[in-house]
Amino acid sequence: MCNRLLAAAHVMACCEATGNTAFIFSLRKYRHYFQGLPACGIYYYRPQKRGMIAQKKGRVQILRSGAYPIDFPLSYTHPDIAKKLQAWVTIIMGWRFHDECALADYRATIRQFFTPREAYQTKINTCLSAIRQQCDCLVGVHIRRNDYATYREGSYYFNDACYRRWMAQIERLFPSQKVGFLLSSDDALDRNAFSQFCVHV
Repeated sequence: MCNRLLAAAHVMACCEATGNTAFIFSLRKYRHYFQGLPACGIYYYRPQKRGMIAQKKGRVQILRSGAYPIDFPLSYTHPDIAKKLQAWVTIIMGWRFHDECALADYRATIRQFFTPREAYQTKINTCLSAIRQQCDCLVGVHIRRNDYATYREGSYYFNDACYRRWMAQIERLFPSQKVGFLLSSDDALDRNAFSQFCVHV
């Protein structure tokens, strides 16, 4: 989910910067959670200022992240990639494409689209208000386990000791504040494994 939302946010920001309209099929399963997504149908993003159709060149282009070297800067502003965005239709495959500058420029617009629907926002507010009373700084930690146990031979699978080490590093960044951690995971967590921290699961 996180990769899809991040990729979609960069696509939206790119649309705002270029005037393109995007059909974002990867968001369909999350439409019930966010205010900016329609309750049914295919989601498309239309920027506030649309580009000039006359400037479009070529019919169909395909952007596939796997076609580029791992160290290639997959920015929508890169000349090779920006050229493909000038086509009538550009099919984008992969979550590594980005536009950091556009995302910063249009962050308020993107944030508005990804605002949770009222039912979820109420639950979030209730949960966080109680937690924030116990700490000065709240940090979210997502511990992804199930698919990462086998993905790329477990390269991204980390045990509790790793997370404890990183959480301790975060605490040291805020020496004058009490840091709280909100833990989430797709696996059962042992709360006692994190007893040295102010933890909420």
